[in-house]
Amino acid sequence: MDWPAIRERAFGRIDPLHERAAAHRRSQGIDVFLGEARFVAPKVLKVRADEISAERFVLAADSRPSIPPIDGLAQVPYLTSDTVMRLDRLPKSMVVLGCGYIAAEMSHIFGSPGTKVTIVARGEEFLSRHDTDIRARFTKCYQERSDVRLGATVTRAVKTRTGVRLDLVTPSGAQAEGEVLLVAAGRVPNSDRLNVAAAAIDTDAHGHVRTDNTYQTNVPGIWALGDLANHFQLKHMANAETRLVLHNLLHPGQPRRAAFTVVPSAVFADPQVASVGATEQELQAHGRPYVCATRSYCDAAYGWALEDTTSFVKVLADSATGLLLGAHILGPQTSTLIQPLVQAMCLGNTADQLASGVLYSPGAHRGGGAGPARPLNQHPVPGCCSAHITEEAPAMKPDATVVHTGARCPPWSRPGEAVRLFGRGVTVRSSLPVAAVVGCVLSAINEGPRISGGHAGWLTWAQVGLNFVVPFLVASYGYLTAARVPGGTSGAATAR
Repeated sequence: MDWPAIRERAFGRIDPLHERAAAHRRSQGIDVFLGEARFVAPKVLKVRADEISAERFVLAADSRPSIPPIDGLAQVPYLTSDTVMRLDRLPKSMVVLGCGYIAAEMSHIFGSPGTKVTIVARGEEFLSRHDTDIRARFTKCYQERSDVRLGATVTRAVKTRTGVRLDLVTPSGAQAEGEVLLVAAGRVPNSDRLNVAAAAIDTDAHGHVRTDNTYQTNVPGIWALGDLANHFQLKHMANAETRLVLHNLLHPGQPRRAAFTVVPSAVFADPQVASVGATEQELQAHGRPYVCATRSYCDAAYGWALEDTTSFVKVLADSATGLLLGAHILGPQTSTLIQPLVQAMCLGNTADQLASGVLYSPGAHRGGGAGPARPLNQHPVPGCCSAHITEEAPAMKPDATVVHTGARCPPWSRPGEAVRLFGRGVTVRSSLPVAAVVGCVLSAINEGPRISGGHAGWLTWAQVGLNFVVPFLVASYGYLTAARVPGGTSGAATAR
C-alpha cells in the first residue's frame, strides 16, 4: 500500500479549504479573525490582540480529543484522531487506547494493510452506547483479528527505544507496546477553551453548551450548534442545525424549532455498524413494551452469496402500535441499508405497513404518484455509488432508472437490469444492493411528503425505498408482525 499517496490525496484536497474559505469570506466583505477565541465578558470575545463585541453570536467551536489523566502520557509521543492520518508511513505496530467508534475505525484503517494493532480499553465491550447484541458481536469480531485487552487499567505510559509502552492491570497481559500510540478515548466540547462562563452561558455536566429548541443559549442573542452543543458528534447533524440557526437569525419573528427526533449513526469499521432509534436496553430501562426481531444476513440470498456468517439485522417495534422504535444492523453496507428504516421512523410507518407491501426479487418495483416537473441539482447518494438527477423526461413518465454495472451485483439481479420509477430522471450506477440505493435517491429527489393510495403515512418514495431493501429486512418486519398477531408464528421475534 502506498500510504504517502493516500495521505497526500486526502490532505491535498482538505488542507487548502481553510485558506480558500477565509479568502472567499473576505472577498464578500466579511472580517475574518484567525486564532483561538475566548470570551472575556458577556458578548465580548477576544482573538489574540483583538476584542470583538456584538449583539448576536453563533458558537460553532467544535470538540477535541479527550486525553485521559495517565501517568507519563504527557511525556510520550502520542497520536489522536486529529493527527494519526498524517503519519508519514504505515507503522509496523500500533497501540490503540479506547474502544469507541474512533478506536474501532482507526484500528480497521491501520490493521487492514498490515499494522499489528493492540487495543486497550477499560470497558468490557466495544461501542458501549450501541445495542447489546451489536456490542457483543462486534467485540467478538475484533477479538478474532486483533490483540484486544478489555477491562484494562492503564497505570503508566513509557517511551521506549522503539516506540511507546503502556503498563496495564488486566487479566490479558501486563503490558502493551507498539511503534506508535493512538489515544482514542472520546471527544470533549471546546466550551472551556471558549471560556463560555465569562459570557454567563450555561453548560451541562459534560461541558456542552445548553440551548433551547431554536438553538439559542440562555443568553439572548447567542446561539450554539454542532459538537459544542450536542452529543451526536455527527457532521450532518451540525449541517442541519446550521440551516435552522441561519433561518432564525434572518427571521427572528418566525423561529424554526428543532425536530431531530430520529438521528442515525454509523461505524465505518469491519464489520460496519449502523443504528437508529432506541436500543433494546434503553426500552427495557424505560419499561416500554416492545417486540424484537433479529435476522441473519445469511438467511437471505445476498448474505448466502457473500458466505456471510456474522452479519445481522435487529428491529424493535412498539408492541401496541407497531411503530418502529429502533433498528440496528451489523455487516456490509449497513450505513446505506439503514436509510430506508430512518425514513420509515421519520414518517411513522408501522411494521404491518412495511411487511404488507409487494416485495419480491428479482424484478423491479414501480412507485406511483409523480409530482410536477421542477429543476433539480445533482445529489450525492451515500456509499460507493453515484447518482445523476436530470430533468430530461416529462412528469408522469417512467423516467427514473437504476442500473447495475455488473460489479458485485446482488445475486437476484443481472448486470444492466434497470429499475423503472416514476417522477424524475435518475441514473444510478452502484456496486451496492440497488434496493437500498433507490430509497436514498428518492429521498433526495422529493421535497416533501406525498400520500399514495389514500393511506396516511405511506410516502411514495419511502414506500418504494423500503420495498427495495434486501429480503433479510423484510423478513424481520414479517416476524415483528407475526409476533403481534394472536396465534401468529413468531419465528425469530420476541415480545417483551
